[in-house]
Amino acid sequence: MVNANADFSASTSGNATGVTVVTTLGTVGKVKAVVDWRGKNWQEVICTPTALDGNGNAQISINVALSGISAGDVVGGEIDVYIDDGAGGAPAVYQYSVRTIINTAYSDVPKVYELLTSKGNVGAVVDHHIASTPVVAPATVGSPSLNVLVMCSQITTPFRVRVARPRAVKLGSTY
Repeated sequence: MVNANADFSASTSGNATGVTVVTTLGTVGKVKAVVDWRGKNWQEVICTPTALDGNGNAQISINVALSGISAGDVVGGEIDVYIDDGAGGAPAVYQYSVRTIINTAYSDVPKVYELLTSKGNVGAVVDHHIASTPVVAPATVGSPSLNVLVMCSQITTPFRVRVARPRAVKLGSTY
């Protein structure tokens, strides 16, 4: 295992070690906590978009930092992901993905889209264990991470993202 805090056991004020929550589109208010749910610790982020970008989206990204990656290493990742409206109902989420990112080399497979109309029809609750495809670290290793990306379309209503058991594994071969 590459990341040292897969169970979120080391946390301070809801900020699990090695986990960052960033906003790359729009302006999003965030409330973070580590919660005991389903018998294990989850990193929970409740997002309330306060503005949308020029395309009408608000986006949040949760990154689990990886370490010990060298050029040529083959890395795979997996994570439990749960997304709802904060009360257990279906959110207006139209896209989410789980990616293993190493510098500019990344894996987008499998990618799952919750498709909605521009009026923000309600999608389904996302509740999956997802594995990304393996990634070969390039010659220049940047800031590798396991990434959960969630985007909202045309809305400023809250949504909740929970992640648990993030794992990134260096596979037995190099390239």
